[in-house]
Amino acid sequence: MAKLALLRFPERAVPGDLHRTILEMGQLAQRLMTQAAEVLITNDVDAALQLEQDDDRMDELHRTLFQHLLDDRWKHGVETAVDVTLVGRYYERFADHAVSVAKRVVYLATGEYADELDPGSWPAPATAAARPATSSRRCVVHSGAPVSPSSSPGQHDPTPPPPPSGPGVAVGASEPRVQRWL
Repeated sequence: MAKLALLRFPERAVPGDLHRTILEMGQLAQRLMTQAAEVLITNDVDAALQLEQDDDRMDELHRTLFQHLLDDRWKHGVETAVDVTLVGRYYERFADHAVSVAKRVVYLATGEYADELDPGSWPAPATAAARPATSSRRCVVHSGAPVSPSSSPGQHDPTPPPPPSGPGVAVGASEPRVQRWL
């Protein structure tokens, strides 16, 4: 948006009759991304599912832009129409990224896709103060040494891992791999 404003200076990048709509789109995009960050931190499934519903307002605002652009009374020209279309698209995509983050958190927290869950079907996550430090879920990544179910996090079975095999596997590959969720 800032680049567009610089390109059009000293003229306005957004016509006055669409200023309120574009402003609301920007504020909504910021709120959605803030909610996505909160969902990412808390793993709150219900908040993640709600975020997708909140994105519906952005879709509505995006449609409003097109209604203005296609109106017979549009008097701002082609260049401004392209600018408004792109700004609307940028905000819409920004909001879509927030929804994507929320959907991925739902999958990480539940093992199921967001489209398959109903809001309210999962308990609220424990707050950081109520959650013991040892119970936080984290991913263990290591160089391939097997982890036995009875071992503590960070302890590995001393036997070396079997060499990689199969089609498309390079001999001697040593990239870390995800072993399990704790």
